[in-house]
Amino acid sequence: MNKEVRLLVLHVCLFLLGSIAVILPTAAVGLLGDGGKVFWKAAVQRKHLQEYSKRLLDSSVGAPRYANDRHLKRSLAKHAEDFDAAVIGSSRVMHLSSLRSPSIRKRFGRILNLGASGGTLEDVAASSEMLLDSGFVKAPGKTVIIGLDPWMLRWRMDVRFHEHISQLNAMMHRVGSGKFYGATRYKLKKIRNLFTYNYFWVSLKAIIVGGPGETLGIPDYKTFEYHESILDTGFKYDIILNDGSLLQAALDRKARQTSTNYHHSVSYKITDQIPDRSALKFLSDIVKLFQSFDVNVVLFLCPYHHCLFDEENDSYRSVIENAEDVYREFADDYAVELYGSYRPDYVGAKEDEFFDFMHPRPPVINRIFR
Repeated sequence: MNKEVRLLVLHVCLFLLGSIAVILPTAAVGLLGDGGKVFWKAAVQRKHLQEYSKRLLDSSVGAPRYANDRHLKRSLAKHAEDFDAAVIGSSRVMHLSSLRSPSIRKRFGRILNLGASGGTLEDVAASSEMLLDSGFVKAPGKTVIIGLDPWMLRWRMDVRFHEHISQLNAMMHRVGSGKFYGATRYKLKKIRNLFTYNYFWVSLKAIIVGGPGETLGIPDYKTFEYHESILDTGFKYDIILNDGSLLQAALDRKARQTSTNYHHSVSYKITDQIPDRSALKFLSDIVKLFQSFDVNVVLFLCPYHHCLFDEENDSYRSVIENAEDVYREFADDYAVELYGSYRPDYVGAKEDEFFDFMHPRPPVINRIFR
């Protein structure tokens, strides 16, 4: 073997060893911290979810955020029959709370928030199936608030809906859509996710600064009673209130007082693709299904931050404005109420009333429903 070949082999070996030295610790942190709560924590937390959900709903204010969003909301949905209304959608509706807003409570009664991070059209369908299965629609006068995002005009805009695969396929069958989703591809993506930068950091955060239940995956029931003052101040970690809505951690609330970092990642799930008419048809099937049970359907457009409407983001703005036009026409076609707008100026939102470019603070949402 000549010198050049030996040198090449040495470089390849060093590269492989270096890659392994980076990849293995990354995967180890991802698996140990399990920031998305989809590996070992999911198995542990399923054993506690029923008890956690019951104690959460019976608490005076709320409890530390616990479990994967979708696993928790699926557990809470079993109690939907006890509520006057339910809200479904993405993280952009997770601050909609009847506990914190007298105006929302007066308009809709007691709301159960089933919103989940990264929620898609498929999540809306699965959550709808949970409500129907829970007996929510048996009593008259119920309301379903559907938070609609621009990406819900297309299919498969996030893989996390596979956590609700059984409920999604049940709804597909219920409305006769002809579609069916399998879970094999999602399981492979979860494994691949262990080696990504983002999952490494969210898992590392869970290990270092996670609240009760983050490290061992077991809820600390001693922390279930809070004073109502935390509704204004927040706490040291995220709280799920007793209506299923999210109370942001105090540190996050303070760290996001200005709009200096709102310009980052404004393209989140905003594509220039033409809306898929089959997706809109599926949404209409869900709305008509609720209406057939005499459920009042309300559509909600959660505003984006002003920076998204700057000239530099013109391509994103056009997608958002087109989506809003589609949803407004949809609301007219199916005679449903529509609240809010993607445009912050239309709903009176100020630049400092956002957590980031796509999540307005609760006062903005509360004003929309006055």
